[in-house]
Amino acid sequence: MKMRAILWLMLGAVLILAGCTTKEATGPDVIIGSGTRLIGELTTNLTIGESPYWVQGDVTIPEGASVTIDPGVEIRFDPNNLYAIYVKGHLEAVGEPDNNIVFTSMDGALGGGDFGQWRSILFDTKDDVSRLEYCVIKFGASSDTNARYTSYPDSVDPIGMLMTGAVIVWNCSPVINHCTIVKNGYHGIYCIGADAHPVITNNNIYENDGDGIRCTKDNIQIPKATPDIRNNNSKENNGQNWADLPLGIGEMDTVNVNRDSCDFQGNISLNPDFGDFEHQDYSLNACSHCIGAASEGLAMGAFPYDVATNELRGPIGSRTENGGSFIVTCDAFVETGDNLILNNTTVQFEGLYHLTIAGLFQADNVTFMPDTTIPDAKWNGIMISSDADENSFIRNSRFISTSTTEKSDPYGGAITIQSISPTIYNNTFTNSIYTAISLQYGSEPEISYNTIDGFGTAGIYCYNNSDPYIHHNIIRNGSGYGIWCKLLSSPHIESNVIYNTSLIGIQCENQAQPFIEYNTIVNHDYTGIDCIFNSNPIIQNNIIASNGATNTYSAGYGNGINVLQSSFPVVTYNDVYQAPNQGSAFSSGMTPDTTNHGVDPMFDLTNARPYFLMSDSPCLHYSSTTPEPGQIGAYGKGVWP
Repeated sequence: MKMRAILWLMLGAVLILAGCTTKEATGPDVIIGSGTRLIGELTTNLTIGESPYWVQGDVTIPEGASVTIDPGVEIRFDPNNLYAIYVKGHLEAVGEPDNNIVFTSMDGALGGGDFGQWRSILFDTKDDVSRLEYCVIKFGASSDTNARYTSYPDSVDPIGMLMTGAVIVWNCSPVINHCTIVKNGYHGIYCIGADAHPVITNNNIYENDGDGIRCTKDNIQIPKATPDIRNNNSKENNGQNWADLPLGIGEMDTVNVNRDSCDFQGNISLNPDFGDFEHQDYSLNACSHCIGAASEGLAMGAFPYDVATNELRGPIGSRTENGGSFIVTCDAFVETGDNLILNNTTVQFEGLYHLTIAGLFQADNVTFMPDTTIPDAKWNGIMISSDADENSFIRNSRFISTSTTEKSDPYGGAITIQSISPTIYNNTFTNSIYTAISLQYGSEPEISYNTIDGFGTAGIYCYNNSDPYIHHNIIRNGSGYGIWCKLLSSPHIESNVIYNTSLIGIQCENQAQPFIEYNTIVNHDYTGIDCIFNSNPIIQNNIIASNGATNTYSAGYGNGINVLQSSFPVVTYNDVYQAPNQGSAFSSGMTPDTTNHGVDPMFDLTNARPYFLMSDSPCLHYSSTTPEPGQIGAYGKGVWP
């Protein structure tokens, strides 16, 4: 501190030698350094032309005076002393969203700054309504407990009030709106006195060394203040975020428009996600919880966030786009009653964000992809919730490199569907880290003509009574299950080509009873179809060939169809073929029906369609159809494009 004082003295000497002068609040225009000097009684306006101002002593706006501070003005408090601004008249400090008024220390203005380098802005205005709006208030609220302010008669309060707030409201009712109040040495806002009824709205109050907002009495004879506190964010304050406030303030028992927890007045306690807090950039990043959480859908604090016309984030309302592109800058959602209709569009996710649908969602010829400028970037998929419109669909679209927020059971996917049945038609899924399509809690959509190429846990996951109709899909090159049916799920699985996974083609588990017909299931490292834990699927007219790598056969797998743990599938009219040095067609203890055979299906590997049959394949005339048996496998029923 001594070194800092010496430096300031040296600077003052240099400026005097250079011919610089000073200006008191009521004196002549005299400039020192880069600031107009403020001290003493202030009765004139503070203008942008004379900004910045350098507070070098306590400043008082006297009773009867009215002072306006222009937008963009910066008021810098001398860092070597603890000065305050006392408002006893009227103060109109109304900045603009892109042109704030700033109250800071001189150190803070020069890129440094620390807790408590000046004292307070204190309102003692009785019936007047002063305003702080779109202001930044930082590095004030010294923790010096020797400083007191006396307003009541000595008989009520003989020692005075502790001046422990960056903004102190003493028995009056100013409006404090859209301010950012950060890194002050004690409370952000301190309200005291029976006649203190300030309106405190839409502020961002963060990392102050005391409480965020405190409303209390300093003397037992002085009743508590009753402020109106709405739509503020108070977070990471070293004391309490909400201290001794009216009943219910700070009790997070509901949700706001962003689906964040809030109290009944819309106040939140969440990370504001500043641009660069350590370097005094208090603008808001796209994922800030403060965006849209203020009144009228604005952002909390002094800094606006303008959503670009092609940007999706938070509640997006209703949007329709034909052609063009969107960027998703944070988790986005379509609320009940709203719609998102996309045609011939590209949607790029700029991080691990997801899109949640509770309204109508229709996508046709849309590419969903991560940020291509970041190597190995992912995004978190689309959640179609139980509240979504049944007329939703996704068709002719592409899903590239999706992860998911649901990394454990029930696993999420590039598309996750809960208790609803949209149409999923003719889409391509590439590199789905967990699942491509995850169906949960009674979902029954039609999933057809999709290509799923590269996936983790499963290509298609049917969980908890989900019974979709899955037909004419190509599912390949995964590291888990091609189709996983679990927990009472009984989908109709028909005419799919499922091949080249590191585990199992179709997994039936925990009382799953799917109807599996006319599929071609080839070249899985463990098993073609696995039935465990009381699962009883119907398996007919399928080609199940060359499943089980040599190194998995000894582990008890390596079969065409594997049955364990009280499962009793019905298996008829299938070709279950195992090449030499692979496991058996059927697991031990299973007696296959005589309608099944085990011959080489004779695939035409030169055909553009995967595992198409040669013209003399024995599988062309083997199905259960009467009077003439037809072709089994994926190309034996229905029409492929």
